[in-house]
Amino acid sequence: MARYYCEYCHSYLTHDTLSVRKSHLVGKNHLRIAADYYRNQAHQIERHKESITKSHKRKKQGNPKEKDDSRTKIHCSTTKEKRNQRKILAAHIKELKDSNNTFTKYLNTIYYGSPGYSKVWIDSNRFDVGELVKATGLPRRANVEQQTYKDNEPTLPRDHLYNRNETRPGADQTAASSSSSSTFALAPPMILSQWSNTLPKQTIYNDGGNIMQTTLQTGKRRLQEHSNSDFHRKRPRI
Repeated sequence: MARYYCEYCHSYLTHDTLSVRKSHLVGKNHLRIAADYYRNQAHQIERHKESITKSHKRKKQGNPKEKDDSRTKIHCSTTKEKRNQRKILAAHIKELKDSNNTFTKYLNTIYYGSPGYSKVWIDSNRFDVGELVKATGLPRRANVEQQTYKDNEPTLPRDHLYNRNETRPGADQTAASSSSSSTFALAPPMILSQWSNTLPKQTIYNDGGNIMQTTLQTGKRRLQEHSNSDFHRKRPRI
C-alpha cells in the first residue's frame, strides 16, 4: 500500500524507502511542478505588492462628522454544520478504530499525523479509489475469498485467456452434443488451396526461364553495340 503522498505532484509513492523518496524528489516531473508552484507564489506576492502600492492614493476628504458605523461581521457555524462536522469526525475515528489488522494498526500509529495521512490511509479520501469506495462500499477484490463451483472448479476472471490445454466450464458437453449432431469434418479454408496462385505471374519462379533469357539477350546486344561504337570512334584517319 502506498504510504507517502506528494502534495506537489498529487501522486502516491509505492514504498517508504530513502531511495524511492530521493528518486522522486530528483525526478524531472517533481522538479518542474515544484518550480511552477514557487514561481506562481512569487507572482502572487508581486501582484499583491503592486495592488498595495497602487491603492495608496489621496482620497477626497469627506465630512468628518459622518462616521463609519459598519462593523465586522462574524459568521458562526450553525447547529446543522456543527452536527455534520461531528458526524464526519466520528466516522473517521470509527474507521481507524475498527481496523482488525494488527499490521495496519501499527502503521496507522506510526504515520498518524504525517502529511497526507488522510489521503493515504482513509480509502474514501484517496484520489485513486475514493470514488469507487464511496459508490460501492464493498471490500476490494483481493480481499474476497475465491468462489468455487459445485465440482470444486475455481472461477476464472472475465478476461482470462484460455490456451489449447484448457477448456471452458461445460465445453465437454457442448463438444459432445456438436459431435453427435454433425459427423463430417469441416473443409479446409479456401485460401490454403489457392497458395499456388497467389504469386504474381511476372516472376522468375512462375516463368519458364523466358525472363532470364530475354534479359541476357538484351545485355549482350547492348554490350555489342557499345563495343562497335568504341571501335568506330578510335579508328585512325587516312
